[in-house]
Amino acid sequence: MLSHFDPRFLAIVGIFFLIMGVYSLVVGLRRQRLALAAGYTLPWYKHQTILTGVEYLLLTGVIVLHMSLLLQLLPASWAVIIVPIYTAMMFLSAIVLCAMFYLGLVSRRARSIQATPKRNSFANMVEEQSLQQQARSKERRRSRRQKAAQARRRQSGRA
Repeated sequence: MLSHFDPRFLAIVGIFFLIMGVYSLVVGLRRQRLALAAGYTLPWYKHQTILTGVEYLLLTGVIVLHMSLLLQLLPASWAVIIVPIYTAMMFLSAIVLCAMFYLGLVSRRARSIQATPKRNSFANMVEEQSLQQQARSKERRRSRRQKAAQARRRQSGRA
């Protein structure tokens, strides 16, 4: 699969993935601590940055295992052990990638739901209008009663 690449290029890519993985994990763990201090509790597997770091580190492991097989750094008899580990790491990195896509879609959907203002349905609008109308009619009745009482006092000569 990667056998046609120069081992030096694979080493550079592996080192790059290692650096990016460690950096993403450090930043993700720092953000998780800050969120915990602010009162937000979110498990590590729901942090995009931590998952990105795990993904990079898994890909680093895949590249290192592939290079060890390609350059024959390990005995050929170990290939029986290394190939299943290599395959498992590839599947794990695919699972982490799918989890990152899923969390990205869920967070985008949650942000769009929060961003759109809640619209009142027709029933709520009718209910609000009826409450407002009830308050207005109460106020009108009160003012009419007060005016009628003032008029009665004027007619009787008490005012």
